Amino acid sequence: MYDSMIFDMDGTLVNFVKQITDSWNLSCQKYNWNKVFKVEEIQSVMGLNSHDIGVVLFPDIDEKESQRRIEICSAEEVDYIFTHMGICYIPNEKFLIDLSKKYRLFIVSNCLNGYIEMFLSYFHYEKYFIETVNSSNGRSKGENIRYLVDKYHLKSPVYIGDTIKDALSSKEANVEFIHASYGFGKVDCKLKINKLEDLAKI
Repeated sequence: MYDSMIFDMDGTLVNFVKQITDSWNLSCQKYNWNKVFKVEEIQSVMGLNSHDIGVVLFPDIDEKESQRRIEICSAEEVDYIFTHMGICYIPNEKFLIDLSKKYRLFIVSNCLNGYIEMFLSYFHYEKYFIETVNSSNGRSKGENIRYLVDKYHLKSPVYIGDTIKDALSSKEANVEFIHASYGFGKVDCKLKINKLEDLAKI
């Protein structure tokens, strides 16, 4: 049915929300930003681009400063998560081996540089994904999905994500969507999985 699968990161492949919250709070303490985040606050911005994250998490400061803080927190979280690993929804390496024999695999996330690479390096999963793309190029998630479709001449791709923004990004890219119902969001979608292993049945 599909020739390729493009994955979202947070809520779809991993759940690092507690680790990110802890890391960002350490950064806020380190730089005396007088800010303490709750897990629910960090979870609410998962999947947003850096501008929108800044608006939500640092609403009382100007955009330039909020973006500076987002970049600092994002950079420091990569090192923190590498030593405080959260939940990986990929069950094991064999799952990726089998999946990559049937489909070309990609990742598109709104995270900044280093986050996807840290995750793949930690679990040694780099070789199973043809390309990964993040928001540092300035494109929307939908544009990045479309970029991969066009670059690799994908004929029947599908995007797997957990939020309504993921579904809307798929629609923007004119790509079919599968909802990862175990993630952070609720989506009214005809195609859904309750765990990643369900993809093996498609």
